[in-house]
Amino acid sequence: MAANADVVVLWGREFNLVKRGLSEAQVTSFVDELVKQQGAMSQRQQHLEALTKLAERTVTEANKLADETKQDAAAHAKAEGARIVAEAEKRAKEDAARMLSEAETRAHQLLKKKESEAVATATEQMEAMKAAAEILAEEVMKEAREGEARARSEASRVVAEAEAQARRIVKEKESEAVSQAAEQAHSIRA
Repeated sequence: MAANADVVVLWGREFNLVKRGLSEAQVTSFVDELVKQQGAMSQRQQHLEALTKLAERTVTEANKLADETKQDAAAHAKAEGARIVAEAEKRAKEDAARMLSEAETRAHQLLKKKESEAVATATEQMEAMKAAAEILAEEVMKEAREGEARARSEASRVVAEAEAQARRIVKEKESEAVSQAAEQAHSIRA
């Protein structure tokens, strides 16, 4: 209590003493102020609760969005991987077809060169050899469609054999031609 006998201090506030106790206007004012403070505190609490709920919803939505983003990223990565694999397969097939075509072209060029170098008596056998090589090349090309890797190695082997056989036949025919020419020259000299 304060030193003044006409004043009472309660909860840190002074109240005047009147005939029947504390001043009604002061008490009413004090209670109104407390009610206002309590209302403001209640509004703040409701606002904080609303913010808490909003934060919880935001976290939930963020988690959902993160999951969706992860799923989208995984699907995109899978699609991109499939595209890269398809592109690599396409490029490999194109490279194999190009290599096979180049090998075939080289084989044909070599066969033509050997044919032109061969003597007239070897022409028939060279044509038969060329036809056989073309048939074999067609078979190899058919196998290439079924299995490109196997076809490339088979084509290389066939071309090598054809080239070796062509060289052997050309040498044999050249030897025969030289031998016949030598015999004819010998006959002519005799």
